[in-house]
Amino acid sequence: MKTTKELKMDNNDIIEYVTLNNLCDYHSTEIAKRVVVSLQELKDDLRSSEDSGLKNTWEEICFQVQDDHSFDWEIYILAIENLINTELEKEPEPVKQLLSYIGNEEIDEGYQIGYNPEIAIKNIYSQVMEMAKTFELVEI
Repeated sequence: MKTTKELKMDNNDIIEYVTLNNLCDYHSTEIAKRVVVSLQELKDDLRSSEDSGLKNTWEEICFQVQDDHSFDWEIYILAIENLINTELEKEPEPVKQLLSYIGNEEIDEGYQIGYNPEIAIKNIYSQVMEMAKTFELVEI
């Protein structure tokens, strides 16, 4: 049976984790939004064709996520990851560490606090993909 002190510590751990998770969600969402804006500003660079009816690269990505990926999908992945990395570089170190910590699925007792761009990018990439799934495209 746990003591009152142990239960309180468990509750504090839960509160701390939920708070960190909420902060991570906030920052990753803000970064994802900035990435979407950057993709919307790319008018002709990565669209599959001029006459597709799509206005920008973001709409092209949304179309492909909602319908079917083109054989060039890897180029879109690289573009998104590069934009995420550019946005992450603008963030202070504690935010990058937070995004790495919460996104890391394999934290053990020897975990060292630090920034791991692969983990942070993966977390934000999945948010960008969720935004693309739910973006309403105008009929083409």
